[in-house]
Amino acid sequence: MPRVIKGSWLDEYMRYTQNQESPDIFHKWCGISTVGAALERHVVVDMGAYEVRSNLFIILVSDPALCKKSTAMKLARNVLNRMDDPINIFAQKITTEALISRLGSTMKMDGKRVVHNSACMIFASELGVFLGSDAYNKGLVGVLIELYDCDDNWKYETKTQGTVVLKNTWIHLLGATTPTWLKSGFPPESAGGGFTSRMVFVYSETPRDRNPFPKIDYGCRAKLIQDLNVISSLRGKFKWSKEGRGWYEDWYKNLDVRKESRVLLGYNLRKSVNLIKIAMILSVCEKDALVLGKEHLIQSLGILDDVEVDMEMAVKAIEKSAKGSNLELLYSVIKEAVEIPRAVLIKKLSYKHSAADLDELLDTLIKADMIDVMEVEATGSGKRGSKSRLMYSIFSGMDEKGGD
Repeated sequence: MPRVIKGSWLDEYMRYTQNQESPDIFHKWCGISTVGAALERHVVVDMGAYEVRSNLFIILVSDPALCKKSTAMKLARNVLNRMDDPINIFAQKITTEALISRLGSTMKMDGKRVVHNSACMIFASELGVFLGSDAYNKGLVGVLIELYDCDDNWKYETKTQGTVVLKNTWIHLLGATTPTWLKSGFPPESAGGGFTSRMVFVYSETPRDRNPFPKIDYGCRAKLIQDLNVISSLRGKFKWSKEGRGWYEDWYKNLDVRKESRVLLGYNLRKSVNLIKIAMILSVCEKDALVLGKEHLIQSLGILDDVEVDMEMAVKAIEKSAKGSNLELLYSVIKEAVEIPRAVLIKKLSYKHSAADLDELLDTLIKADMIDVMEVEATGSGKRGSKSRLMYSIFSGMDEKGGD
């Protein structure tokens, strides 16, 4: 079946969504996600020690209803669902065991062969609903992290079925949430961790112009579906163009993630992989030849750079949740002790905080008039260094501080 779109599939997708109010950046990433889903695990970039496939964890972030996140996602899903052989989509809250069971029973035609294919797309228009409040405790997040690597054979020990082996794993996620949920939905310790560092948070507060009657161009959608069927039929390993390989090698060697944003450190450590994933998708948007060209890599980098400025806001929301919990813990320790020296605090909380981090938290509590600090003379002849030490206690009130 020949392609019917002249030019890039992604450009045509942006035309298809042009009458809808969601921001351009939401539609672009929904389009990228759609093509990634169509490829499943059928194409790969061999990096030597590891392989890169087209799966991504993409999360749209904005305030409720402002940028119509779920509507943008629905347009993408309507294209995917109309493919000749659409990917297995999970859109409802699901337990870890149910997810594994469904993946283990999936069989698909690959040419004339029936193959075991544990590939799926998670379509979570309300990420908080899909994950639930116990996703970390019940092991779902841990499973999603492991499946992200697309192992050929993946084993899981269940309580009732013994060892389950999934073959040809591949998992892809397109979700949406709000800044408020990011603050409360992720555990504090998850900021920059294994799950969130794999996510591309696409943040926007700026919808397009309001349109009370957004029309759908069904002719455009039909072309998108036909060419997506062509894209889904592609098989094999990508090759690097000479210029593309040279550009990537130079970029990779000169990338110093330590000089990049501290907030996005976990994400930046995986940026090179995301760069390749998106370049793969951009390449097949244009032609069937599985070639990574310099132009695809440069465009991919631009797409990532565009989203990273506002991505910090999403990750900072999770970090603020973490800092709030840490402040509560520190305050409770001081309150229980009545008075406690700095050295004792450091020792007591050394499992969780460095001295520098603890000083930052203490400073926050002092400025918030939640605790007092005073310098007291150290007793005993065996003290090292200074003869005074810092002592912390719960804030004693305005009268004792000399207020009115």
